Amino acid sequence: QTATHLFSLGSSGAGTITKIDANDELLAASSTDRTARVWKINGRRQLHTLSGHTDHVLSCCISFEGSRVLTGSADRSIRVWDVTNGNCLNNIQCGTTVRDIAQARDGSVTVTANQNNTLGVWDLRIRKNIQSLDIHSKPVTSVSLSPDGDRILTCSLDNSLKVLDLRNMDTVFTLQDRSYATSCSTSRVAFSSDGRFVVAPSVTGSLVFWDLQS
Repeated sequence: QTATHLFSLGSSGAGTITKIDANDELLAASSTDRTARVWKINGRRQLHTLSGHTDHVLSCCISFEGSRVLTGSADRSIRVWDVTNGNCLNNIQCGTTVRDIAQARDGSVTVTANQNNTLGVWDLRIRKNIQSLDIHSKPVTSVSLSPDGDRILTCSLDNSLKVLDLRNMDTVFTLQDRSYATSCSTSRVAFSSDGRFVVAPSVTGSLVFWDLQS
């Protein structure tokens, strides 16, 4: 397959992560220039440059219904942005670098992968940290939700992945293997489209798969 250059960050910084919304209409990208950007995929049109963070923006996600963009930064904050006008709606101080961010479909719960080894659980509607889960022994690099929205997947520099039940935040699986070591502080992991498999890039140069039904 041949890659097609569709979108330019239009910044002096390097892109850190990109996310596409559930309807394949919006693209968001975070950058080391302390901004994030939002594009309309159809037409390849940039909608907004989201400015306000004071350090590298390391992560972003788009709410399930597509009305909000969430960003996490090395300035130790989460920001919530209005997709319609690009305005910042919320600025929540976290006390630690936010390396990745994900939100439940109904918006009731937001989870952050944190530099201080914790998984942060937030209700951004009331600007409150509900829980800080000490499930890893080193910085957490990645957090994502399963396709059905019921489980959380994390990855850490402690060379393990965790699968949690979103309803009660209990750990369902701890995933480790002799062939796997977390590649770097920006390492991301993912569920397969049916939620059965988990894949992670290893420092060995290989991709490691786990079957959650085996």
